[in-house]
Amino acid sequence: MRGAALLLFGLIGLGLVGLWLYLPRHADAPALPAPDTQPLVVPGEELIEARAPGSHGTGRDALDPEKVKQAYSFDGKGIIRGHIGERTGVVFPREWDLVLEPDPYLQGRERAETRRIPFRAGERDFRVENLNLGGYRVRAEAAALNSSSADVLLVKGSPDQFVELAFSASGWMDGSVVDANDRPAEGLVVQLVESTTRSQITHTTDPAGAYEFRGLLDGDYELTLQAGGRPIGEPRSLSFRAPRLSFPLLKLPPTGTLSVVVLDLLGKPAVGVRVTGYGRPKGGIDLRTDEQGRVALRWALPGHWEISALDEGENLHAHGEVEVEAGAEATLPLRLAR
Repeated sequence: MRGAALLLFGLIGLGLVGLWLYLPRHADAPALPAPDTQPLVVPGEELIEARAPGSHGTGRDALDPEKVKQAYSFDGKGIIRGHIGERTGVVFPREWDLVLEPDPYLQGRERAETRRIPFRAGERDFRVENLNLGGYRVRAEAAALNSSSADVLLVKGSPDQFVELAFSASGWMDGSVVDANDRPAEGLVVQLVESTTRSQITHTTDPAGAYEFRGLLDGDYELTLQAGGRPIGEPRSLSFRAPRLSFPLLKLPPTGTLSVVVLDLLGKPAVGVRVTGYGRPKGGIDLRTDEQGRVALRWALPGHWEISALDEGENLHAHGEVEVEAGAEATLPLRLAR
């Protein structure tokens, strides 16, 4: 029995040794993936040697500072090409202007040119050559239509750029003005001044004190109320985006009425004479007399007013002073003299 047991253990040992010899000593390690050798896309790739991280080649792995400097140089000329379409619901205009101007933020804006190129046959593709390299803003202008814009950086490494623009519908803005007693303020001029182009548009309030601007383009504006050809109150800032903006109700401070009657050398009404003046602490007037030799400032701020009348053709003039009170009418007669 003892011998049989020893024989059994011996056979088991031989089997284990054979199994150890049969199996591989270690598993093969998994193959590492090959590095991605797709080149990086950067402006000026013809001047900069770029590699993916982990790739190998001659020279330094980092971008050459001198080649980077060359790629972003503003030496030379460039091209801006593009296409313009229209948003849903917009009829593409036959006449429009392409506007290239210095971008307010991009580098090289001080080198950019300003160009306005007219298109008068419904063209949709454009190409502008021989441009100074620099930072540009590209947009389009057409009557009563908004346009998207594109910021373009022309550099030596990327001197040819393509942009896409689109026309979209303009919008409208409305509002109303009341006096200090909450009654409609008729006859006030509401002026909008665009903050970038400084273009101006005006509308006069109707008997209900209402005003409306149709075909208004997107932009940042200053709104000013005017009476007698001069601002009344402080300007208000607003940002307009189509399709519509209802501006909050505007309320005037307490005001009075100022009437100026101008007579010529013979004591007859002086027609077309310029009447100017200022009120203290605030207010102003710059109007011309009607056929009765009269001007009327309905919304005059209370205070002490100094008024002058001038007939440029005859070189005649007059000057006077008057006090204006809130809720009352003040009249100032003037007689022209040499």
